[in-house]
Amino acid sequence: MLIMVFVFSKVAKLPADPGVPYPLMVLAGLTVWTFFSNAFTQVSSSITVNANLVTKVYFPRLIMPMSSVMVSFLDFLISLALFVLFAVWYQVSPDWHLLFLPVFILLALLASFAFGLFFAVLNVRFRDVGQLIPFLVQIGFYACPIAYSSRLVADERWYSLYMLNPLVGIIDGFRWSLLGGKAFFNPQSVLASVLIVGICLILALYFFRKRENTFVDDI
Repeated sequence: MLIMVFVFSKVAKLPADPGVPYPLMVLAGLTVWTFFSNAFTQVSSSITVNANLVTKVYFPRLIMPMSSVMVSFLDFLISLALFVLFAVWYQVSPDWHLLFLPVFILLALLASFAFGLFFAVLNVRFRDVGQLIPFLVQIGFYACPIAYSSRLVADERWYSLYMLNPLVGIIDGFRWSLLGGKAFFNPQSVLASVLIVGICLILALYFFRKRENTFVDDI
């Protein structure tokens, strides 16, 4: 957080949302992004990591990626507690917007599960996919409004394309909920996130179920 505040706020001179301390804006984005990226990475490797178990015992394979998400969720709760401490330090108190926080946490959880599930299946068949995942996470970090506000691109022509990134609406909504509605928020981006995550989740579950019986042979 300190490095990103120095680079993007002090060096690049990017502004925060009005009334929002820049460190809190960055920390809120980092908190939900870290939850997504950790869950996505663990779900993607959940089948191959438990290869010995998959080949020896039959059980619903979907349990493995689901348990990986839960482990990441516990880490997220710790990060969220740290955010609360910083919010107290900056004297920023939440209001009724906090009621929407579980919605965006659930969206982040479902997004990581959906995308991770798809790569988990590919990783069983093509092991090199596992080497691609950290690279995708690194690119996604800069493609999401973590160290900057979406307000900076809201008036650009390609903002409609930018909203197709489901993490944009999730991160913006997460900030908006924690910071009492002071952070930039666009309901259209949230709607796009809900639709994209919902479609990807359905497709990922179908793909997983279709390939589940081949896991033992591929491993």
